[in-house]
Amino acid sequence: MESEGEESAAAAPAPTAPYLGLVGAQIDDEPYSPSPDEPPRPLGSVTPAAAQSNQATPRPAEEEYDLTGLHAEAFDHDAAKERIKQYKREAEDRRRKKMQAQQREAERLSAELEKERERQAASSRAREAEQRQRREEQIGQQRRERDVRARARAELSSAPPPQQREPLYKRREREAAQRLAEEQKQRRAAIKARQEAHKRIDFRSLDHEYRAAQREDAQYRSPPPRAVNPRKFLELPPVNDQYYHGHSMAKARDEFVSARNGRLAAREEATRRRQAQPLNHSPPHG
Repeated sequence: MESEGEESAAAAPAPTAPYLGLVGAQIDDEPYSPSPDEPPRPLGSVTPAAAQSNQATPRPAEEEYDLTGLHAEAFDHDAAKERIKQYKREAEDRRRKKMQAQQREAERLSAELEKERERQAASSRAREAEQRQRREEQIGQQRRERDVRARARAELSSAPPPQQREPLYKRREREAAQRLAEEQKQRRAAIKARQEAHKRIDFRSLDHEYRAAQREDAQYRSPPPRAVNPRKFLELPPVNDQYYHGHSMAKARDEFVSARNGRLAAREEATRRRQAQPLNHSPPHG
């Protein structure tokens, strides 16, 4: 009986380890962050990697379960530790890569912020320069307007007081008086012209008027020509000392002397040429 029991126990299949749903699942100490394209996952569900690992692990049949756990295989603690270390290394690598990516993103954002600060500083300087120029133009315009107003006030203060416009009837009376005076003047001129045309001629008064006109003309008549002495200097007005000084005065005196002696020199030259010409004695006609 004992031998039969041993044979039956040997012939019976060895019970397998109980199925664990998370065998081969991804162990990660970081919180799971889904990608932007992945739909939200409900609370309490496993990660996609764990689900894929579970699907890859074949599920044992119902009869292979060892509900008592008496015939379970010995657990390999070393392999589990190695897997845990590997998972930790992978998690550390992912964490390091993530930190490096975050560092690169931070550097990129810092560079963009620096460029933005430089652009804002440049635009601020340009805006301040434009405001300063606009303010200077406004101050100059205000200064010119104040000068114009000051000149207008000065002209207004120095101008005579405005005359009060006389009434219309006074202007009409003044215009009528001016027309009457003009008509009387024209009438007197016409009467005088008519009297001059018809008055008698006084020959004695004509003789007196003629002699008076001759005496008046004699005052402005040029003297008769006289013989010019070639040795006598020309009478010219003296040089005005008020307008010439130094070298200009000497030059003015030289021009004065040359102008005074020019006529005398020309006369002497003409006399010399005339004396140098031989006498032209034509032979008598036979």
